[in-house]
Amino acid sequence: MSSRPNILLIMCDQWRADALSLLGHADVKTPHIDALASDGVTFRNVVTQSPLCCPSRMSFLSGRYVHQHGCDRNWMSLWPETPNFIRAIQNAGYYTANRGKLHLFWRHDNELLMSSPILKQFGFNDPLETTGKCSEGRFRASAYSEHLRNKGLLDDFWADLWQRVKERSLGVTYGKSILENEADHIDAWLMDQGRSFIDVHTADEQPWFLWVGPPGPHDPFDPPGDWAHMYNPKTIDPGLRRFSENPLARARAENMRVKDASDAQIQEMRALYYGGISFIDHKIGQQVQDLKDRGLYDDTWIIFTADHGEFAGDFHLTTKGHFHWQADRIPLVIKPPVSLKGAPRGEYSDALSEFIDIASTIRDIAGGELPEDCGHSLLPILNGKAPLHIHREVAHSQVGNTFMIQTRQYKLIFQDQIKMNVQALFDLARDPEELKNLRDDEPATVRQLIDEIVKPFFNETSNRLPSPWIDTSPWQGWGRYPHLDALEI
Repeated sequence: MSSRPNILLIMCDQWRADALSLLGHADVKTPHIDALASDGVTFRNVVTQSPLCCPSRMSFLSGRYVHQHGCDRNWMSLWPETPNFIRAIQNAGYYTANRGKLHLFWRHDNELLMSSPILKQFGFNDPLETTGKCSEGRFRASAYSEHLRNKGLLDDFWADLWQRVKERSLGVTYGKSILENEADHIDAWLMDQGRSFIDVHTADEQPWFLWVGPPGPHDPFDPPGDWAHMYNPKTIDPGLRRFSENPLARARAENMRVKDASDAQIQEMRALYYGGISFIDHKIGQQVQDLKDRGLYDDTWIIFTADHGEFAGDFHLTTKGHFHWQADRIPLVIKPPVSLKGAPRGEYSDALSEFIDIASTIRDIAGGELPEDCGHSLLPILNGKAPLHIHREVAHSQVGNTFMIQTRQYKLIFQDQIKMNVQALFDLARDPEELKNLRDDEPATVRQLIDEIVKPFFNETSNRLPSPWIDTSPWQGWGRYPHLDALEI
């Protein structure tokens, strides 16, 4: 067994920051993450670098902000030779592996079965990338698709997925999984791949870093078996049935059918979303138990987080892509090894933090070097050498040409890095639900934030990485997708 701690990162996709029972959520039950949190710290104020998959993950990997790496949309990727925290911890002596969704490049028309050489360039010794939840029906070949193919399940699964996509009415697809055996569900299958990795590497002398990436609870919201019926829709809170005062979010909502949905429809959708969350929590519990059974739990860092959140009907929106806490705030629980003396246990932190701080923390634990990393390690909080509630003064996020900065009191949303066309200002101290846009009421505050925070931030982070790998898929230019056309026959 290694004398240095192992590191297990569980990164989910599209998990709302509030969707944990340890945070007092009225509906969601996550007993296994709750138990993990009792041995570590739960961070309640973590901002993602983008409320969109690829941009946020590119920042996580590189330690840079979106405007620095340039991957501000899902079809842009970092070049494999880009300095990143995976290669940094590999160079520090860790055996690096992944099981599941990474989304470090956008390959909807190319087989992820061939992704290993690229991922090894990124720094993974042992990669296993798979498809995501395929919310638009474009099901990529991967180790998971081959699992379904080998069991004779692939054709029916894909046809069912495409049928759901065609019928979706709320911007997301939802319904009980067609897969009868829950072990065949992508979230379970991937979590089990992570369990197998630990089984094989239990006695390793070399410390390992394992990134497990279940693509849930991202839509389709499709929990298997009894998990689809775990929550009674009639008892679910339907959330904020109103438009946002952020004009960008409202414009999108005006073009979505969510605004016309009944409470019952929102409740049904949420019940399935929550069922997927509890299913993943169950699989996390199994993985934690494996570590305990093998005598590894006490000596392993365990980090649970997600790349961004989910609106789930709030502000008449689903999915993500706009700046409200439902999409731009993420869950984070970190459990240190027992050997870390003075570490707070069962504590909560309201310190303002960023998604890239998590990667910097992992690098700090491993002893890796990443020049020009913009993340701030959370290790001083985790080892008890810094106050629980003090970390950053400002957090930053971006999607496309829209930016957000958040201080302990304010959230400012603006477009265009040069023109800085302000769209919204929220006072988080007085209005934590971000309901009242104060842009026109507090022009002096807007000017102060721009002059004292936004402009200096852009000046300090003007060093950019090489232009990204723009990996547009052929179907985006064709206007049709032959693989899906074939399913219509």
